Amino acid sequence: MNGVGGDNVWLIYDGRREELLGLNAAGRSAAAVDADRYRASHGVSMPTRGGAVALTVPGAVSGWWEAHRFSRDELGSPIAWRTLFDDAIAHARDGIAASTGQRRVTEQAKALFTDDGADEIRKTFWPVSHPDRLPAERFTQSDLARTLELIAEGGAEEFYAGELAGRIAHVVAAVGNPLRAIDFARHRADWVEPLRARYRGGETASLPPPTQGFAARARILVVGCGTGRDLIALVKLGYRAEGLDVGPRTVTVARRMLETEGLRAEFYTGPIEAVALPGSFDAFIFSWFCYCYIPQADTRIGVLRKVKAHLHPGGRILISYIPAERPPRWLPIRLTQLGGRISGSDWRPEPGDVVGPASDWRRIHYEHQFQDGELEEEAHADGLTIVFREKGAAGTAVLTA
Repeated sequence: MNGVGGDNVWLIYDGRREELLGLNAAGRSAAAVDADRYRASHGVSMPTRGGAVALTVPGAVSGWWEAHRFSRDELGSPIAWRTLFDDAIAHARDGIAASTGQRRVTEQAKALFTDDGADEIRKTFWPVSHPDRLPAERFTQSDLARTLELIAEGGAEEFYAGELAGRIAHVVAAVGNPLRAIDFARHRADWVEPLRARYRGGETASLPPPTQGFAARARILVVGCGTGRDLIALVKLGYRAEGLDVGPRTVTVARRMLETEGLRAEFYTGPIEAVALPGSFDAFIFSWFCYCYIPQADTRIGVLRKVKAHLHPGGRILISYIPAERPPRWLPIRLTQLGGRISGSDWRPEPGDVVGPASDWRRIHYEHQFQDGELEEEAHADGLTIVFREKGAAGTAVLTA
């Protein structure tokens, strides 16, 4: 996405000062964007097509300009701004041969070129990228050439505050896009401190949000880590992953599994509702349906409340769960309720609770199967929002504060 309409981020090493710099040229969202209004119109997921989708200012041109200014003013580069565009303008104006990759991507995007395609796509995208154009001898983009000419002549100022910015804002507003000329005028690229972390005897470097570079330093707690399979995968990816499980023997096995891989992680033993958690985490993962093994809605709500208190701003809670069967298995449910009454324990069986034989005959297996809307109720009780959900034979939900 390093084209005119995209964003870019940079890691630049200044060899003279032996300094690593970060440049964030990702565009900010339009000032008129309202999260509640988007949820009301589109639900918990962003739309993938239409004018409302592209709600951030294209930041790429500001990144080009800042990188050029730094290379000129700080590193002594003699290359003029205009010169950087000469080849790109020529390729757009005179054309290039359609590449194998371009043909492949176009073939995969057939849905964009059907007769019922959106009007804005037919008017703007089809004349340039329709599959019928690919057999041509040269793939030309005359409008792009003219846009690059204006940027080459007027610099980033032309794209964000000049006539070109006004034209872009006018056109996108006509298709329901929230961006306005003032959003372009306010945009800037920012120099930022790179994220750095030690990894396997070396050092990794990336950029902070809004990029995904924070993952290199993200702290994740895997609840129900078992013998450590998920932990091993996360640690190998560079996350600071830690594990929690109720079984001391299981935690011992998980620790040994990580040591076999030459890895290390912190572990906590006991139920999540009872274990003291140090500090804050960027994400909690309730692995292998372990959230379903917590009896009583009040207890689960208390667990989410505790997790929320240890969640960094912007963090996520991932829950795998078991959806209730349709039709429900009434016999196991009735037996569960009967068992609760006979045992005289403080456990109060609820709709969705199911018990059955475990692999160890001396134990029983408990799980809670979630009815429609039940997980939402538990999340909302703690002020959490479900921002993603997928349900089949098993369910997955992502919550945020």
